[in-house]
Amino acid sequence: MAEIARRNVWGGVSDLAPAIDALSAMAEAGLALGTAAGLREARFAMIEVGRLKRLLPDVAVPAWKEADLPPLLTDEEWLAMYAPKP
Repeated sequence: MAEIARRNVWGGVSDLAPAIDALSAMAEAGLALGTAAGLREARFAMIEVGRLKRLLPDVAVPAWKEADLPPLLTDEEWLAMYAPKP
């Protein structure tokens, strides 16, 4: 059911990167014009980029990355390990 709902939200298109890249290029071109019309178009392109990025599925941190993180140290432990020694 979740798969069907996700496909209905954005039509089943999973590769939005080309559209996002094209809109970003359009925004940069609009900014490069330096005119009010160019700034307006850049603004609308960036709004659309933001809208498309919200449609992308959330990317979870892979479990292997969490496993490789060092343990959290207290201030005292960190100072004992890494502080300059006299």
